[in-house]
Amino acid sequence: MIFNSIPERLSTLLHEAKKSFSSAVLVAENADYSSALMIAERSMGFLDSLAQELAQSSPDLKNRLDSRIKANVPFFHENFEKAKKLSETSHVVPAIQAKHFLQLLEDLEVMISLFESEIRKTFSKPIEFQKIWARHKISLVILTSIIGVSLVYALAIKPAQLKKNGLKGEYFRDMNLTDLALVKKDPNISFNWGQKPLSPGLAPDGCSIRWSGKLKISKTGDYQFSALSDDGVRLWVNEQLVIQDWKSHGPTTNTGNIYLQKGVYPIRLEYMEDFGNAMVILSWKTPGSSATKIIPQKNFIPVS
Repeated sequence: MIFNSIPERLSTLLHEAKKSFSSAVLVAENADYSSALMIAERSMGFLDSLAQELAQSSPDLKNRLDSRIKANVPFFHENFEKAKKLSETSHVVPAIQAKHFLQLLEDLEVMISLFESEIRKTFSKPIEFQKIWARHKISLVILTSIIGVSLVYALAIKPAQLKKNGLKGEYFRDMNLTDLALVKKDPNISFNWGQKPLSPGLAPDGCSIRWSGKLKISKTGDYQFSALSDDGVRLWVNEQLVIQDWKSHGPTTNTGNIYLQKGVYPIRLEYMEDFGNAMVILSWKTPGSSATKIIPQKNFIPVS
C-alpha cells in the first residue's frame, strides 16, 4: 500500500483560488467593490477549472462535491449575479453594496473550503499501486492506439507555441526604472505579491517593473483597459498614455479607453512598488462585452 498525494495541477488551481480570494478581501476592505468583484470572479474561474479537472479525473469526488455545495451554498450564483449587478449600477447605497458583497465573499470562502476538504480527503487515502497501474496501463494502450503520432505532435508543438507569447519584464532595484536587476518573460500581468519580493534577488519594497511587447487585437472597436495596482502604474497602448497614476497608494483601479482596429500594437506598462503590499493586474473590456477580464497570454507578443 502507498499513500497518494494531491496532483500538482489540482493543488495549483486550489492555491490560486485561495490567493485570489485573499486579494478580493484586501481590496474590499478599501470599499472598491468593483475591483474586488473582478478578483473574486477570477477566484471563481480557478474553481471552475478545478471542477472540470475533477469531473474528468475523479467523477465520484466531483459528485460528492456538487452535493455538498448544493447543501451549503445553494444560492451562490444568484448572490454573485446580484453583487455584480449592484457594482454596475450607479447611485447604490454603499451599505447595501457592502452587504451583498460580504455575502458573496462568505459564500466563496465556503466554496473554497469545500473543494479543499474533499480533495484532501480523497487524495490522502491509501491506494494500491497495482490497481492504479492496471487501470492507467489500459488507458495508455487505448490512448496510444487512437491518437498515435498526433499525440506526440501535439505535445511537441503546444509548448513551443506558448513560449512565443507573453511580455518582456524588466525588473529594477529602484522605483525609477533605472537600476536594472533582471529581465524575464511573463505570460501576462496578473500579480499579487503581498509583502514578498517582486522577484528573487529584489527587496520587498522600493522596486519597479517595465513590461513591454505587442498586443494582438482581433476585433475593431473601443477598448477599456483597467489596472488594479498597489502602488503606482502607467500604461501606454499604441504609444498613447492610457492610464497614469504614478504615486504611492493602496489597491486602486484605474481605467482608460482607446479605439483600436484589428491588428498588432505596442504596449508598455510601468509599475512602481513603494512599501507594504504589492500587486498589479492588467485587464480589459473588449468591444461588445460588458465583462472586464485579465488580458490573456495569447494576446501578448514579447519584444526582444
